[in-house]
Amino acid sequence: MNTAFKRWGSKFVVTKVQQLWKRSFEEHKIFKYTKCHDVFSIYGCNLAASVNIFADRKYSKLSVFVNISNKQAIRFLSVSKNRCWKCNAVVTERDLVCMSCGSVQKPNQKLNYFEIFKEIPHFDIDIRNLTVKFRRLQNLLHPDKIATRPERERDYSAEQSALVNKAYQTLLRPIDRGIYLLELHSKPLLEDEIQLPMDFLDTVMEVNEVLEDCTNADALEPIRHVNDAKIQILFSDVSLAFKEKNIDKARESICKLKYYINIDERIRKLEEELGVSRDD
Repeated sequence: MNTAFKRWGSKFVVTKVQQLWKRSFEEHKIFKYTKCHDVFSIYGCNLAASVNIFADRKYSKLSVFVNISNKQAIRFLSVSKNRCWKCNAVVTERDLVCMSCGSVQKPNQKLNYFEIFKEIPHFDIDIRNLTVKFRRLQNLLHPDKIATRPERERDYSAEQSALVNKAYQTLLRPIDRGIYLLELHSKPLLEDEIQLPMDFLDTVMEVNEVLEDCTNADALEPIRHVNDAKIQILFSDVSLAFKEKNIDKARESICKLKYYINIDERIRKLEEELGVSRDD
């Protein structure tokens, strides 16, 4: 059973035990008495849990007892209220697909984009890992895999696929990820809300004026290098601000980033017109 805990983690109690419960008594003869104690993680919390599973020959049933010693137990136990629409197995609020029968579940609009990918809401995330999760989810939701399933599930799949794609595109780009994090902190970046220093605005205006008259690739290169450096510095500032939970500072840095990213887009357009190729 310890092996099962290590393999399934937080889903062990809410899914694997549920699957065991649904089987017949004859299938559970091997579970005459099994006890395990382990620590697993759910929703970012470490819970100490002991699970007792035994088959009652007299009443021909499987008994499962779960003892959790943690203040987060209430949240954990509330997960059992969520059931698969098809097989009635327990599903967590973050499950897009039922682990018992493989059916696509109804989209949960309350989930944020990080929760969809089971990521902690941070500005710094592993993009490669995010991409792997995205491809796995889209593979589960692919229309070819559910073409012969009920219309209800096909509708759920289309909604889930669109939601997963939108979440992925938002978290993929650092600027969009930062703006979305501001929304999660109830401090969205609204147009013309933040008053930036005049010297900063003057510098941005001067760069834009130079770009308007720029017709030489050699003159464009130093502007691009300086702008790239400023973007990298501001991304570091945003990352630090979120780590320190200084949301106001993060908002100001993201607002400045939007100006420099607009400049970068103008530079890329000019490079294309001038026939300049970029490695990135």
